[in-house]
Amino acid sequence: MFKTFLDSEGPSTMGIPPFTCLGWHQTGECSPDGPREPDNDASCSTNIKAGASGYCLLKNEAT
Repeated sequence: MFKTFLDSEGPSTMGIPPFTCLGWHQTGECSPDGPREPDNDASCSTNIKAGASGYCLLKNEAT
């Protein structure tokens, strides 16, 4: 396994828990802590326009 690590290109992902995207949660006031705007929530496959405030809701599959 160490040889595989040494031969790899790019950063290691070992030890990073698997996360699943649950969706985009839109918020107001240009802040991820702003008031929720659920009518503007989006799926994980939607491209979010620049300038939108909000956050991606993730689920840790290990928990």
